[in-house]
Amino acid sequence: MRLFTYPRPTVAAVNGHAFAGGLITAAVCDYRVAVADGARFGLNEVPIGIPMPAVYVRMLAYAWGEPVAARTCLRGEIFTPAQAHTLGMVHELVPAEDLLDRAVAIAKQTPEDCLGQYAFTKRACQAAALRDIAELADPLDSELPRRHDQRPGPARAPTLLAAAQRLSGAVVSRQAAIVGGKVPR
Repeated sequence: MRLFTYPRPTVAAVNGHAFAGGLITAAVCDYRVAVADGARFGLNEVPIGIPMPAVYVRMLAYAWGEPVAARTCLRGEIFTPAQAHTLGMVHELVPAEDLLDRAVAIAKQTPEDCLGQYAFTKRACQAAALRDIAELADPLDSELPRRHDQRPGPARAPTLLAAAQRLSGAVVSRQAAIVGGKVPR
């Protein structure tokens, strides 16, 4: 939530696979740039038996639109960079060697003396999503099973194995580099 509401520009530079929390971290940024090749994106929580918290669903709906958020949360599909771009999950695709430079260039587009106006406008843009989170998502998330109820058990082992096989040995990690606040030099 803190990254979603951060008052300065946030840019995700996605340099590889982004699944689950890594993709959510990138999605809640104001702008998302990803490598054009060699990455995959997906939210695999529901297909492996983990409910997606309503707070995340609402932030994803804000970032990607409700149809894309619903599709990605419910189906657990794995997307190529081109598919993610077409769906609006990322704003731009660039060659890997240009990724960080492009992310920094985007972050620099907001002048230092306009950061207050940026923060105000960002709050206005997110007002409906934040209201929904406060009124609906928080009460829904209180209904989530307790952590010990979510641990994989023998009944879910085949589902977890199938999910792992779908990933075909891909390294799944949080690989979203966030550029926020002052631009690194």
